[in-house]
Amino acid sequence: MIGISVVLENKLGVFSKQELPASITSSDNFFNDDLDFHTHSSNDFYDYLQFHDVSDYVFISDGARVKRFVMFMNLHYDISFHLCDTKFNCMVGDKDIVSRVAMNLEGELSSATGNEYDLSGIQLKNGLRFLVTGAYPFSIGNSLIKHIYVDSMNLLNEIHVEIYKFAAINSAVLINDPTPLESPQFPCIYVDYDKITQNKLLPTSLYLPEHELQEMIDTFKSDGTIDNPSKIQGIIDYAHTLHIDRNNRLFYFSDGIYKDYRKTCCITEQLNSSFMSLLNRLSYISTRKANPLYDIFPLVLNISAHLQGNTSTFITPYSVHQVAQTIDRHKSLKFLGIINDGKKYAYHVLTNKMYEVNDTFLHFLEFDLKEKIDSEELKAKYSTRFPAILNKFRSIVND
Repeated sequence: MIGISVVLENKLGVFSKQELPASITSSDNFFNDDLDFHTHSSNDFYDYLQFHDVSDYVFISDGARVKRFVMFMNLHYDISFHLCDTKFNCMVGDKDIVSRVAMNLEGELSSATGNEYDLSGIQLKNGLRFLVTGAYPFSIGNSLIKHIYVDSMNLLNEIHVEIYKFAAINSAVLINDPTPLESPQFPCIYVDYDKITQNKLLPTSLYLPEHELQEMIDTFKSDGTIDNPSKIQGIIDYAHTLHIDRNNRLFYFSDGIYKDYRKTCCITEQLNSSFMSLLNRLSYISTRKANPLYDIFPLVLNISAHLQGNTSTFITPYSVHQVAQTIDRHKSLKFLGIINDGKKYAYHVLTNKMYEVNDTFLHFLEFDLKEKIDSEELKAKYSTRFPAILNKFRSIVND
């Protein structure tokens, strides 16, 4: 079975997939995978293809980093990976395999390159915030490496190949050196960290000891408010300070591999340690599972840094506003409510957009977030108007 994907690569080097035409998706001769490059590693990718009996996999892309990635996969896995550009010129692999794909796809690819709606600026800012705070989204597995900081270029060759195999396909290596990485030994996105600091792209952040950070979180839970006069976008080593079980970043220095940005927790002095060796050492560090309140706090703190005034109120499933109850389990969130500078907003989590709304919408949103939309309390408040308002509300949030 031949697997196929058309990979778009943006300016940062982040991969995304272009939808394949029906001639491929409906064919029994080709396999069209739906693996997410953000949340799966090279090992995951290989296991997934093996499970589906894929013997050859063709990447179709005009990107630059994708060639390094394909060559890395060929070095370390026994599936044959091939690469051609969008004109079906074979760049890596077997020309005959590429020709078979070209016969089915020629003339059916769109002209998209990955840069039409380039999100690399937003992705870079988000990635730097995750690197500094360690507060990764719930969708990222606890031990999926997303960021590797390397203090100097001469340390790069010390990194065990297993680290890359267990890192997300869209993971990044950050180095204080402008030299681009071109070797197939390095499949990750490359970021010049020295340029980042010179251009002042790091998020505005500060370190808080655990008791002060916990006080902020408790206040947020009790009334939904965030007081952020300094416009702080992130808490340095947030996850580590709260002892949250998160192993998504590694920091390589000449004296060892560290778990945290502040360089207070050395995992090992052996720079060439394998991924499983690091996990074994990390298992001795006392941690706790992240709860949804801990997970959402970095998001609302970052949002508050971009709003007017010093104080904002957020309506979430995990904080009190007009509904005293909260929920204590993770759930998929599409909208949050925000009250800021006398105005009310619905914040769309996936698109990072805000829409001005009224009190009634926020009232329904809070009941909905807390899974009480059909409560007698809400029905009694709006009486005969309840069905019409509910229908309007659902038409908006489900759009």
